[in-house]
Amino acid sequence: METVYGILGGSVILALAVIIIVLIFKDPIRRRIESGSSFESSFGPRGARLVLGPSEASKEVASSTTTQDSPSSGSLPIDAKLIHVVPPLEPDRFMTIELPHHQPPQFYHHSYAPTGLIIIHQVPFFLRPVVDEAEKPIGHQAIDIKPSGDNVAAIEEVPVHVQDVSLVHLLLSAGHGFASRDGVQLLGKRIGYFEFVFSDGTNSKTDLVLGKNIREWAFAKYADLVRQVDYNLTKPAWIAHDNAHRIDYMKVALPEAPKTLEVVRVVAKFEDEHPNKSLVHPAILISAITCERAR
Repeated sequence: METVYGILGGSVILALAVIIIVLIFKDPIRRRIESGSSFESSFGPRGARLVLGPSEASKEVASSTTTQDSPSSGSLPIDAKLIHVVPPLEPDRFMTIELPHHQPPQFYHHSYAPTGLIIIHQVPFFLRPVVDEAEKPIGHQAIDIKPSGDNVAAIEEVPVHVQDVSLVHLLLSAGHGFASRDGVQLLGKRIGYFEFVFSDGTNSKTDLVLGKNIREWAFAKYADLVRQVDYNLTKPAWIAHDNAHRIDYMKVALPEAPKTLEVVRVVAKFEDEHPNKSLVHPAILISAITCERAR
């Protein structure tokens, strides 16, 4: 019992010492904390420390996160959006890419579509929300392009400028993805492609083939919309609560990686020419792009 009383007595004395220190040094402590410094005091036979304000460790973490936009020579930049993600991700492994802005905005038109930072197949994506004049959510920002009626390519260039990229992850779908239109078969045909442009002047291409790695986004309206893909190439990413809208996920491994990726070029152009036809669909919808760096 004497040991218990001794421990309790020591705790009371320690608590009283803390209170006295805070009362005596109230104004200096407040000034130091407001300036961003910490206040420390040691007391007791074992050298216990009272620390008020940010610790040296937390200041070091804050310093490392605020300087991430200007990394030291040879280091990789860090995506600030990923620093506090739960489950924790390596913020220097992934870089979420901002899509081009347009007025009026191009967007995935579904009020309940995902927005913000989301994790799909262990990959982070950022989907920028789009709202109407009443600030009501109406979807997320997207690339939405289609060729002209005489099959002149529509092109959207996405600046990237990310070093040591090995994989590019994409959220995508097709708009008006009919298996055929006006007697023209589109199922199994290329409706466009990605072109990846590297800092060394080289590039690579990945075709988008309807029914292979891209399919319709709003698939409940018509019977002849393409609803299937090869799950070895493209996987489901999200399906709406109404079971009528979807987004898919595709991963592209870059050749001779890792490389510095400068631009992702999205090109909408049909594989075949269609004389005397005026086809502008299927369109290509890109909801998000994320680069993964080699580790």
